[in-house]
Amino acid sequence: MLEALSAAGLTGRGERVAAFDWTLEIRRPARGPRQIRERFAGSQPGLPLGLSPVLHETLSPRPRGPHQGVSVRGLTVLYPGDTVADVSVAELSLPLAPGARFRLDYAEDGASLSQACVVGASVPASSVHPAMPGNAWSIECSGRGRYHGIPVQAGATVLYFVRLGVFLEVEQRIDSPLGRLRGGTRVISFEMAKP
Repeated sequence: MLEALSAAGLTGRGERVAAFDWTLEIRRPARGPRQIRERFAGSQPGLPLGLSPVLHETLSPRPRGPHQGVSVRGLTVLYPGDTVADVSVAELSLPLAPGARFRLDYAEDGASLSQACVVGASVPASSVHPAMPGNAWSIECSGRGRYHGIPVQAGATVLYFVRLGVFLEVEQRIDSPLGRLRGGTRVISFEMAKP
């Protein structure tokens, strides 16, 4: 799996993952919001650049965890026994630059999507949460896939936080024969780790 992550451009190059904590509110189509907390330990000696130990905990609506895993630049968390990631990336080149393109594919919660992504403008990370440092690259993705067996057109807005070294999907858009579905993620608390 480490070879696949390196070939995808997620590990071995680019920015270090910072040590920080955040609480996220995730809104999914046809479901109530879910809150999770993640505590990133940051890039560690002996781990490829881009990987960070993370403590992942579901706060609501059904509390679970915390579970220790390894984050792949915020895109997914790998746990002991995992042999494949639920997110795959191709043609990614870190550090990012405006106009750069890559592919983002994932299979999760009954959805499988394949999207082409383009890096756009740099925005202040504080526009997402006032305590977040530095800038973020805004990335627009579009493609197609299946959502609970139904063919769909899909789009997403993803941010890459340069100082943190992680991605976050902040908006999802799914257009299906049944109508438009929207989801997204909001950062509701953020704190850099104490040195």
